[in-house]
Amino acid sequence: MARWTFNVTPGRYRVSASWFAHSNRASDAPYTILSGSTALATVRVNQTQVANDFSHAGTNWEDLGGPYD
Repeated sequence: MARWTFNVTPGRYRVSASWFAHSNRASDAPYTILSGSTALATVRVNQTQVANDFSHAGTNWEDLGGPYD
């Protein structure tokens, strides 16, 4: 399990993730978006496939629902 924590100004945010797709990756990797200790959503993504919602700076990204407040 990995965890990323960001201190941000209150507001509305787009939450996205990127990974290196491969056949040995999870097909249902869970990403849980928290506000403090409150879970706003858990989104499962197929990491055997390339993220495909948008590309930025040469990297493909997948949106994880939201926007989140």
